[in-house]
Amino acid sequence: MFSLLPQPTLEAADLPGPVLWLKFDEAAGATTFADSGSDAANGSCAGAACPTVGATGRIGQAAQFDGADDRVTVAGNAPGASYSLAAWVRNDAATWGDWRTIFEFGDDAPWFGVSPNGQLTLYSVAFGGSVPLGKWVHVAYSWDGTTNRLYIDGKEVQATTDAPAGGGQGLGIGLEGNGASPWNGFLDDLRVYARAISAQEIEQLAKPEAIPVIVPPPPPPTVPTNTGNARLIDLTVSIYKAVPSANDRAPYEDLFNLFADALYETTNGAHAIRTITIYDNGRFSDRADIKWIAFEKQPRATINGYGKGGTVYMGDAIFDPGTLITDASKMPFFINTLIHEWGHYMYGIFDEYASAAGDVPPNPCSIMCAAGPEINFANLNFSTQKSTVGAGLTNNPHFRAFLASAWDTVTRSPNDDPQAERGKRLYWPDLAPKKPAAGQDPSVELPAQQATARASLNIVWADANATTTKQRVFLVNVSNDMGDNNKLNATKLALKNYVDRANQGDQLAIITFADVHAVVTPFTALDSQTTRDAVKAQIDSIQVKTGVNDRNIDAAEQAAVAILAQAANNGVIIDRSLFMIIDGGYTDNTEPHIFQKVPDQQGGIPLHIFNFATTNKPNDLYGNSLELMRPFLGSYTVVSPAALNIPGARAKAEDMADSNELIAAFGDVDQDASPILDVDLGTAYNLSVDETTPFSTTIYVDDTLDELEVAVLFEGGSSGVELYLTDPLDQQSDAPLCDFDGIDSLCLYTVSEPVTGTWTFEFYSLVGPLAVDYEATGYALDGFTYQATLSSLAGRYVSYPDDVVLQAELSYVDRIAGATATAWVEKPDGNFADLTLLDDGVAPDETADDGLYTGFMPYDQAGDYYATVVFDNIAGAAFFTQAGLADVTEVITATVPDDFDRFASLEILVDDYAADDHGGDDDGATDVPADNSGVSGRIDGAGDVDTFRLTASQPASGDPKAQGVSVASVDATTVRHILRLTHLAQGMNATVRVSSIAGTQTYSVGTLAYDQYWILPLDLTPGERVTVEVLHNNAQAPAGSYEISFGPPLPGESTVSLYLPGVVK
Repeated sequence: MFSLLPQPTLEAADLPGPVLWLKFDEAAGATTFADSGSDAANGSCAGAACPTVGATGRIGQAAQFDGADDRVTVAGNAPGASYSLAAWVRNDAATWGDWRTIFEFGDDAPWFGVSPNGQLTLYSVAFGGSVPLGKWVHVAYSWDGTTNRLYIDGKEVQATTDAPAGGGQGLGIGLEGNGASPWNGFLDDLRVYARAISAQEIEQLAKPEAIPVIVPPPPPPTVPTNTGNARLIDLTVSIYKAVPSANDRAPYEDLFNLFADALYETTNGAHAIRTITIYDNGRFSDRADIKWIAFEKQPRATINGYGKGGTVYMGDAIFDPGTLITDASKMPFFINTLIHEWGHYMYGIFDEYASAAGDVPPNPCSIMCAAGPEINFANLNFSTQKSTVGAGLTNNPHFRAFLASAWDTVTRSPNDDPQAERGKRLYWPDLAPKKPAAGQDPSVELPAQQATARASLNIVWADANATTTKQRVFLVNVSNDMGDNNKLNATKLALKNYVDRANQGDQLAIITFADVHAVVTPFTALDSQTTRDAVKAQIDSIQVKTGVNDRNIDAAEQAAVAILAQAANNGVIIDRSLFMIIDGGYTDNTEPHIFQKVPDQQGGIPLHIFNFATTNKPNDLYGNSLELMRPFLGSYTVVSPAALNIPGARAKAEDMADSNELIAAFGDVDQDASPILDVDLGTAYNLSVDETTPFSTTIYVDDTLDELEVAVLFEGGSSGVELYLTDPLDQQSDAPLCDFDGIDSLCLYTVSEPVTGTWTFEFYSLVGPLAVDYEATGYALDGFTYQATLSSLAGRYVSYPDDVVLQAELSYVDRIAGATATAWVEKPDGNFADLTLLDDGVAPDETADDGLYTGFMPYDQAGDYYATVVFDNIAGAAFFTQAGLADVTEVITATVPDDFDRFASLEILVDDYAADDHGGDDDGATDVPADNSGVSGRIDGAGDVDTFRLTASQPASGDPKAQGVSVASVDATTVRHILRLTHLAQGMNATVRVSSIAGTQTYSVGTLAYDQYWILPLDLTPGERVTVEVLHNNAQAPAGSYEISFGPPLPGESTVSLYLPGVVK
């Protein structure tokens, strides 16, 4: 099972298609070329200057240009503030020989093409990569107002920051207006976008057969509307107590109104608060952005924690018991503190108050100064160049770490931060246009713009009486393929289990769909066992539609949305959504494509898709979902790994559907929206149990848990087994509730108010070997218990050869250090490997004893990896900690008094696994963009050499194209660039060989700690290329990993002195 969940809720962006799109699919002799873009500006040519059409193209047909005078013109002008260009190109000549034009607006304003030495070029500000000859190649360029990016075959090859020429009148294709730089060869599928399309979209364009190019429509406007054109931010708050009345809620609402003001002021109007959802009685305490307790002596925050499971800690009283939120005179302390912590949490900036002798704050002060007794809008801002460097006030924690003011920090790429902080900070590119110019103070928006700052603010108190009620509509595909491999029967068993596990009063409906849809179960409240039995009987009646593979998703979803829209809503319904079970995302006759659904059509109802295919669907690439799901309200889960076409992975054998995987997927999605915290107390999968070897396990239930649930899935009917669940007092639980789908049985124990201590679960087979899965889950109804989480710093979708660094967290309000962590991973081939997760402050772990346990997950094949960690306190060494959080002046620790068992699991998909990640020569070299972003590398075997190509980032001076010469030969002026190697792991002992026009030099880097850097200054002329080879010092070494980066010097980075363990002459 593998899920893709959405990013933190932000305002969705509109994604329009191309304004110009020339497919060149016309018949031979055509002189007019249809524009399939939104501008409908057809291309044209005249006489002998027309390209030859009708040739075989990369997609359909193509136009062949003669390399002399062929040219197509379009009555279109250069795009505006941001834009993208893309095309399929082919040149079958032996060399490029000249500058070759793809697009030219006006007089090179801008010009996009290929240089005489084969570099892809946006003239004259970006040169990079090497466009191959003799084959179809996809080339693309984007400008987002800040960065130029060049792409070859979907991969970024260069990034620069000088603004391109613009304003050109008229568009020429294949030849400049002055008759120079003719294209020689084929052009196909030319596109111009009036926006900077994403790297994922460009990758889709470069893989037209594998990934349909689908632009999801934006959701409808939210209410209230975004009158200020700011990025809208949603957040959640969990308050420890009941807050039932308007009077009780008033001080919190006053604070959050001021918080909306403060965030708008801080970002100069770039960001605004939209929805603040507040849960009382500790609900959602495990995942709320702000955790609120009675007295918080040290308000603090997870740095860069927004959207990543972090927390801001606040209280009814802060700093001392007398600073109370109910005292209006103390409100300045609260708002200044909250926006300060939010600076850490969302923007990754550090303190600017005097935290040590000799420290100096900026002048005027900023949100990162100490909380004061008054609200001064001028100080509710990031620090500036003027208030720090300009005032000679740079000795404070933030400037020491970032060597820049807060405004300068948040508006640059995290890749450009100093080495110690590089790549860690959350990045919000939309802040850049709001940055004050050098020598200026930040603008002060309030109080004049207070109405705009609060225009989108919506404070929602989640009704405690409504949140435990789920509203679900299940959409079940019953087309022909669902009848194969027990998929439909397994789905029915999972649905019946969902009915059994539902809370009293939960509401659901079930709709089937194929060529038409049908309502199997109307919207029904599960208020009695009789009702549940009736719904389960309706589920049993569902049948596959043999021979029908149409899937009318659209009509079925509209019916489901209508059901929820008409449902009674007597409070805030927190948990209402659509669950769609489908066999493959892109196969059969699905209309529209599954990822083109608009889940937010009516009322912001999430759509959760469960892909339950059991056989490989060649065009169902997992990569399809990555960008297309980004604006989704909902999730996408691949339930069966056999359904997934993973490049480089061994094919999964066709198998019978497993209802337990679908049940687990339902549970994972439910938990993301449920106010009731569940914790994993134990799992075991793929057990083999026979008459002579029963299965027995213990389950430790601590006194923080209010319910215990034990589920077991096994082959055959329940008459062939005996099950026993025994409490610590040696009392057996009532018999479980069991269901059978014709192949497997699922039995469920549910125990309210379980006895604290060690429980025993026993499974006996009476009929021979049986395959068994087992799960034990504990529930804390008030949201407070010991909890474990497991995450991947690289994300759950990893492309080879990126490192997988796992991070496990243990907490009970505060984080817990000193616990015993045992971890392992099940690999795609079914083998297991032990993992080591440590909280020792040795890289990749950042801070010792902060309750974050970190380590590597090695991988050696493509596919899905299932990692598990279990925490316990049998040794009694665990302790609560506040280490690693911002604004902790004194790390307060306390012994954890209880023993507990807590499991956490994570599935990680490894894609694009290859025998060799980077080629070993110039032809196979990987381009490293000159933007300081890291490119991962790996020694794939003995003697492996990885080759990289670097291209200088500065723009050309003069006009080398007009002179018909290469860029580097025009201007000998050099600019300093830095080559880096870092993140050495898996025994990497590196040697680096650098070849340039000056010759070849070999450097022995050796072994470095994971967080250490090796650097090499390079002085390069515009467009100059450098080849870098990375290899292991030991030619027989089978493995090693590293990260290479290249670009301008980082702040504070030495460009003169260089640490080199050894230089091999």
